[in-house]
Amino acid sequence: TCPKNPGLYLLTSKDKAGAMKLLYNIVSQVAANNCYTDVKMVFIYNERSVEDRQSWDFARWLPHSWSEDKKTRYLASSKDEAADIFYEIASIMRIRGEEKKDNVGDKKILPKPYYLLFVRDSELLEGQLISKYVFDPKPEYGLTTFIMSDKYTDLPNECENIVQWDEYYSGMFDATDIGSKKKDVVFD
Repeated sequence: TCPKNPGLYLLTSKDKAGAMKLLYNIVSQVAANNCYTDVKMVFIYNERSVEDRQSWDFARWLPHSWSEDKKTRYLASSKDEAADIFYEIASIMRIRGEEKKDNVGDKKILPKPYYLLFVRDSELLEGQLISKYVFDPKPEYGLTTFIMSDKYTDLPNECENIVQWDEYYSGMFDATDIGSKKKDVVFD
């Protein structure tokens, strides 16, 4: 079945250390429990130091980070590299958006492969065609995006679902529903 809201966004404290731990947890669980033909993972970061490269280097070893035709590795360390990957993913999302939706009763079938997009800085999405699909997610796209941020106020306004893991809070909440309760989580 399709998720109610396919967009999910990360929040953490200084230097995004908590977000990286969450990213490692999410990626390892997805990779261990899903075939690379069913789930593709896209990793976009801005390499500013050797530490950045070392933090994201693990992704190159995942079969989930290759395009279906095995010609493109979904790992970019700069805005220029990301533009090529974003163009390819946006083309897939456009085709999926134009296709008729397959409905089985009230349940919608998720497209395969499903895409998970991990973005270290939201500035990498600025001016990119993929932004349309990231910030206005629809289940038929088969795309969930994780954006990392140092603080809540730095996230794009479209971010609704927040996962926070820092010295102040560990859990999830809906930023658009002030009356909703936070869901405390003890992360692995």
